[in-house]
Amino acid sequence: MPGLENNKWRYIKVLGRHFDRNQFEDFKSLFYNLQGWDITSGFPKRDTLNSLGLAYVADELEIHGKLGKG
Repeated sequence: MPGLENNKWRYIKVLGRHFDRNQFEDFKSLFYNLQGWDITSGFPKRDTLNSLGLAYVADELEIHGKLGKG
């Protein structure tokens, strides 16, 4: 984790915690699936936005290439 050690910022172990990138990626993919987002881009899917009454947002995101696939 980022932390201050000897008046310099660096990545250090803080209270025995550490950052495991693989576990984070697994969690992120699970979270994106549960939220209805595209796991490769991180963008919301059209069906998700439509279900929230945000079809106009989906249209605008699609114009700008920011709409999730699926």
